[in-house]
Amino acid sequence: FKRTGTYSETEMTDDLKELKDGVTEMVVHPSLYDGVPYPQMNGEIEFRALQSVGWRQQIERQGVELVTLRDVAQA
Repeated sequence: FKRTGTYSETEMTDDLKELKDGVTEMVVHPSLYDGVPYPQMNGEIEFRALQSVGWRQQIERQGVELVTLRDVAQA
């Protein structure tokens, strides 16, 4: 996940296909508007990608478990 601030649904889904076993941190900056609060980030695109059906379906197909930092620390 090396495209922080520029992820579209296609890019997020493609990167999911490259996941290896173990814990992977995905850093995104979703926002309702591009450039808010980070001028160089496309937050609106990332927001829509995270809400997309295609991305969620790819997570389910691969059996990816979404966890929080707290979950990882307690494991």
